[in-house]
Amino acid sequence: MEFLSRKSIHTNLDLFRIFFIVSLCLHWGSTTQKRRRTNFPEETPEGDNMADYDSYQKAGAVPLFLPSPTNITVHEGELAVLKCRIQNIGPKTVVWRKADDEFPLTIGKEVFAPEEGMQVDYKMISFTESQWDLQIKNVKQRHEGTYECQISAREIYTQYVYLVVLEPRVYEQGLEINGTFIVDKYKMIHLICNATGAVKAPEDVDWFHQGNRIHTSNPKWSGRTHILKHIPIPGRSYISDLIIERSTMADSGDYICRSSDLTVKSVTVHILDSNKPDPPKRGTKPEITPEMNNLVSAAVQVECSKPSLILVLILLSMWR
Repeated sequence: MEFLSRKSIHTNLDLFRIFFIVSLCLHWGSTTQKRRRTNFPEETPEGDNMADYDSYQKAGAVPLFLPSPTNITVHEGELAVLKCRIQNIGPKTVVWRKADDEFPLTIGKEVFAPEEGMQVDYKMISFTESQWDLQIKNVKQRHEGTYECQISAREIYTQYVYLVVLEPRVYEQGLEINGTFIVDKYKMIHLICNATGAVKAPEDVDWFHQGNRIHTSNPKWSGRTHILKHIPIPGRSYISDLIIERSTMADSGDYICRSSDLTVKSVTVHILDSNKPDPPKRGTKPEITPEMNNLVSAAVQVECSKPSLILVLILLSMWR
């Protein structure tokens, strides 16, 4: 009887161990599934960030739209960015749609728009905040209207963003010259012809001096003249630099920048010969330098130290 009771005790202990192990495995599996279903950051935070991480994991947190612009105005052809920042989104899905359109433009990060140029700019700002901006490249007039940033859950949360598309920007066509207009002799002349801002930038720019085109191979300019070209924005911008080293007095005069579409702009460059002394003005006495004073004093002392021959002869003639 004692043997049977001991055997039953061992059996009960074995059953208890098995039950405990099975319960532990089930609990671990359910916890892992929850973590997989939750949109957590890849790395687990440490230290002070644990509080934010714990609050992010709280079930039932209500999504909240954070303040962002709800009226966007752009010109046709530009990039339109419709902002949508959300707090406590958790595993919920963000959907962008146009208010008068039945079908969504985006669901999460996936784009379902019938045209190219739309995308979602997604960023995880913190453990509780995320960014779901809708970007429309090369925006057109047809894109104007009201857009909805929606959070799909048991209740649908919506933020409205209104997009206004204006006519394309109009750029005034013309040239502008900047640089050094007054320089000292032998110094560098640097002129900049800027065609940025034109509706269509010129294909090329030529430089002229006193009506003659500047060729860097010309003996007058060779070895000291450089013409540089920059195209910061293809089709919209063109910049040409004229650099003349070791300037001479002959380099003064009118310089013209002429574009390939025959638009011209001119400036006048003055060369100063600062090493040449200024001529004396009329009606002014010449300046007496200390060296000249010393020379005159020495001459007077020499003349007064010996008798004047003329004065002696005159006195002798009168005495007689």
